[in-house]
Amino acid sequence: MAEKKAFNPLKTTREIRPMVTQYYDDLKRTHQEGRLVGWCFGFVPSLILRAANVAYLWGDQYSASAAARGLATGLHDVAESAGYSRSICSYCRANIGSTLLTRGAVPAENADPYYFTVIPDFVVSINPHCHTNMYWMDVLRRQFNCPAFYLQTPHEWERTEVETREAIALTVRQFRDFISFIEDLTHQPFDWDRFKELMIEAKKAGVSRHEGMELCRNIPSPATFFDWLNSLAPVNLLAGAPGTAELMEKIKTEIEERVARKEGAILDERYRLYWDGLGPYPMLGQVARKFTELGANVVCGRYVNLGFFSDPYKFDPEHPLETLAEGLHSDFQFNWNFDHLVEGVIKLCEDYSIDGLVFQIPKTCRSASNRAVELVDVVSRKLDLPVAFMEGDQTDRSFYDMGRMFTEVETLLEAIDAKRRVRGGSSI
Repeated sequence: MAEKKAFNPLKTTREIRPMVTQYYDDLKRTHQEGRLVGWCFGFVPSLILRAANVAYLWGDQYSASAAARGLATGLHDVAESAGYSRSICSYCRANIGSTLLTRGAVPAENADPYYFTVIPDFVVSINPHCHTNMYWMDVLRRQFNCPAFYLQTPHEWERTEVETREAIALTVRQFRDFISFIEDLTHQPFDWDRFKELMIEAKKAGVSRHEGMELCRNIPSPATFFDWLNSLAPVNLLAGAPGTAELMEKIKTEIEERVARKEGAILDERYRLYWDGLGPYPMLGQVARKFTELGANVVCGRYVNLGFFSDPYKFDPEHPLETLAEGLHSDFQFNWNFDHLVEGVIKLCEDYSIDGLVFQIPKTCRSASNRAVELVDVVSRKLDLPVAFMEGDQTDRSFYDMGRMFTEVETLLEAIDAKRRVRGGSSI
C-alpha cells in the first residue's frame, strides 16, 4: 500500500486554476469582441463591471496569481529596471512590470506569455486605506492616457450604528456615480436584472465557502488557511461567474466528507495556528508543506476568514448596491478601528481552538503590517498565546528566508509544548 502523504490539500481546489487561466486567456480577446476593459485596484465591485459586460484585469489578483505560478520575479525585474523602487508594494510593481511589457515600453525577449495582457480603456481604484492604491491607479492612468474613477471607503472611527449607516450610504452614492461613469463609456444603460442574477450566484458561492470554513473548527481541521487562499478566485476575481457557486459547493462537499471520516488537511495535526498577514503567494507550496512537516495546521487567518464577503447571508439581490457597500465596510480590516480588529481576531482564535499566533509581516505592504505589533501584543496577552514573527511578502520571493522563518515557527511550537506540559495536557 502506498504511504499517505502528510500534506493533504483539498483536491477540488485544483479545478480553480484552469478557470483563472481561461479567464486571462479570454481577457486578451476582449477588444476583438467589442467589449471594454477596466484595470482595477483594491476591492473594486467587479459584479458591477460584469453586469455592464465590461471585462477587467484586477491588478492585485493578477500579481498574486503571477507569484503563485512562480512568474512574479520577472515582472518585478522589469519594473525595477524602469526605475521603480523595490520598496514599493510588490503587487503594484508586478502589475507595472506587466504594463511596461504590454505597452512595448521595454524589450520583451523571452518574456512569459502570461506577462502580456490587454490595454485598458479605463482604470478604477477603491481605496481601503492603502496609501499606494491611488498613486498606482494614477501611474497607469497616465501611462495609458485613459480615464479613471476613484472610490474611497470610509474609515470606522467609533463603530456606531449611525456611523455605519452613513458609511454605507456614502459608498452607495459612489457606486451609483461609478455606474454612470460606466454607462458613459459603454453608451449602454446598466443591466440591473443581470446585476441581481450575478448577486445570486455570488451569494451561493459565498455561503458554501462560509459553511466550509465553519467546518474547519473541527479537530482535526479538514482544510487549511492555504487551502482557502487557493480557493479565493470563485468569490474574488471570478465572483458571480457561471459555475463558481457549483465549484464552491463541491469544495464544501469534500470538506464535509473529510469531517465525516475525521480526516485532517494534515495527517498529524498537533498544533492549530492563526495566520496574520497577506498570503505568502511566491512560496505558498513550500510554506504549507513546511508547516505540515512540523505537525502544525494553520487553520485560519483574518485575510481569508474576515474578508471576501465574509457574511454572505446578508447578500440581498433586491438591494445589490447596499449589499456591496455593507460588504466593503465589514470585510476590509484596513478601515476597521483597532478595537474592532482585536475583537475579530480574538473571536477567530477562540472559535478555531488556536494554540499559537503566526504574524507574517509583508515587507512591501504597509497597510497590512502597520498595526501588526500592537495587534499581536494585545491578542497574545488577552489569550495567553505564544507568537512567531516572520518576514515575507505578498509576491516578492526575495524577502523570504525560509530557514530563519521556520526557526521562529519551531520556537513557537516549543513554547506551545511547554505550556501543555505545565497544564498537564494537550489541546489536540
